Amino acid sequence: MKFKQLLEGFNAAQSVMHERFSFGGQPVRSMARRIQSPQYVQSLAEATTFVADVFDGRQPLWMLKEAMSTSDFPLLFGDTIDRLMVAKWKAIEPTWRDYAKISTCRDFRPVKRFRCTRGAALLHGPMSPGESYKGDAVDESYYEYSVGKYGRRRDILWEALVNDDLGALRDAPDDLAWQAVNTEAYEFTRLWAANTTLYAINHAVAGVNYSNLGNAAFDADALAAAIGEMGEYPAEDGESPIMNDPLYIVVGTRTMQMRVEQVLNSLIVAYTGSSDRDNLPVANLIPAQLRNTMQVRLNPWIRLFDTDYQTAWYIFSDPAAGYAVEFSFLQGHELPELFMKNSNQVQMGGGAVSPMEGDFDTDAVGYKLRHCCGGSHTNAVGGWRFTWRSTGTV
Repeated sequence: MKFKQLLEGFNAAQSVMHERFSFGGQPVRSMARRIQSPQYVQSLAEATTFVADVFDGRQPLWMLKEAMSTSDFPLLFGDTIDRLMVAKWKAIEPTWRDYAKISTCRDFRPVKRFRCTRGAALLHGPMSPGESYKGDAVDESYYEYSVGKYGRRRDILWEALVNDDLGALRDAPDDLAWQAVNTEAYEFTRLWAANTTLYAINHAVAGVNYSNLGNAAFDADALAAAIGEMGEYPAEDGESPIMNDPLYIVVGTRTMQMRVEQVLNSLIVAYTGSSDRDNLPVANLIPAQLRNTMQVRLNPWIRLFDTDYQTAWYIFSDPAAGYAVEFSFLQGHELPELFMKNSNQVQMGGGAVSPMEGDFDTDAVGYKLRHCCGGSHTNAVGGWRFTWRSTGTV
């Protein structure tokens, strides 16, 4: 009776319900007088129960819409009964911001970062009476870069969303957001990993070449040597010392991460000057202050740019003291921005339509993600002093 009353209550001019519950274009009411087969009676009873459950709140409304609008049930559910979604791969958690200089750009035009260098770090003197003051030679250097726009869109048909009983397509916004996170890490790592300009053996300062590139495999001795060499880098005058104590060791594999952590966490390091391994252990070669503050960061994106990623290791100073890489985001748009295409269709009788109903032509639901970022290494202004690379091949 509920089902019959429901059908009689709809106005045929404003609803297509009589078409959805019809046989050969004939309404159910007229067909019911002529079709008295058990299959017909059973189907009508099932439909009546289902519709009643929807209107009583025992079944969701979208299931009624699906049942009355698609003819794909035999194809969609005829392949298998038991279906499960394969677990998603977890995206890489971003840790690169720890050892990068993060800034913003006002627009998409190139930005310049200037550094004024001093010709002498000490005052001239002691001066004799009447001696003229000597001028301080000042030089300048800069680097420039611009942020770029990155994006992706994904269109999903309305039928696919309705049939998405496993929730495979409803995570589209989350998937696009992780693509933005991956893009940040990729573009940042591309700026410095195995960069032959940033890492070289001939950085000239006051006529003397300094190196921030080695080839030693990672161990306590190699780390101590690298830290010691970074401590010898001078300021622009070639004499004045600078503070660039390393803080982060960046590697590209889990194997290297465990090796580095083992060295940093060890209170003692065995002496390796003899092959009999009977030597007494000596104090750790890494100063306690550095050993207790240095941290390991895994960056798997290194493998895309460094052919020695399985053995290579990098050192970065605290960006607050000095930075080798700067990465920027567009001002006012620092975070990824997700958009949804508004529906361009209107229901008969007026009224706004949810974007989840799709567009007028194809019923496609559209998502778009936009992200603006970019950066540069700072070798042009002496940023090589705050990083070190070893291929780890020797």
